[in-house]
Amino acid sequence: SYLTISRRPAWLAGAALGMGMNIKLLPVLLAPAALLALPGPRRRIEFGAGAVAVAVAGSLPVLAAAPEVVIGRVLGYGSQAGPWGLSLLAVASLQSPHFTWLHDLYARHGKLLSLGLVLGASWWAHSRCVQSALFARAGFVLSVFLSSIPGFGIQYLAWLVPWVVALGPAATATYYLVGALFLFAYYTAAAGGFPWDLANSLERHAWTAHVFALGLICWIVVCVITLLYVRTLGARSGERR
Repeated sequence: SYLTISRRPAWLAGAALGMGMNIKLLPVLLAPAALLALPGPRRRIEFGAGAVAVAVAGSLPVLAAAPEVVIGRVLGYGSQAGPWGLSLLAVASLQSPHFTWLHDLYARHGKLLSLGLVLGASWWAHSRCVQSALFARAGFVLSVFLSSIPGFGIQYLAWLVPWVVALGPAATATYYLVGALFLFAYYTAAAGGFPWDLANSLERHAWTAHVFALGLICWIVVCVITLLYVRTLGARSGERR
């Protein structure tokens, strides 16, 4: 975010995003917010070119040897559905014959819903906020994605760790505490008890009743954080006017 809102070359910020994409595809979700934060089409083109160039260069050995692996395993990646948030509620809807259509609808279109919300959140935040709020905008976009994502991995909780600080110490401490309790319960179940030896969720059933309960509480906290971002960004928009 610093490189994007500073007077440094836009391609440098794009290169940083592209390098992040070489490690994990997730940073691509921040591209719309970053592009909208840049003034003028020229800087946006420079940013996009830098991001694409570095991402392609870093992935070139695999792209050249096995492009189908990148397309199938990276672009087509799907995480575990069911244990988190809306996907959990969708699975719960199967208990009633009147609401099974909710599960089918979310199973088919959950990814599109999340991506659509990310794009909508990026545009809304841009239309409401000043340039200096890009850090908060990034946190808002990722909180929207994490609260609506159709699949889940316990490591996804790291997505909000650097960004939630934009909401202040109370929100940060709450997320860190609830997330830590959730992580502790999950890994204790996956390791077969504490102290931990080897946490292997493929051999042990990690999603016990209390892990589900803590996960649901953690998801609710993420949803509240998303609403706090809306209030914070809206307040900054009011200050600008």
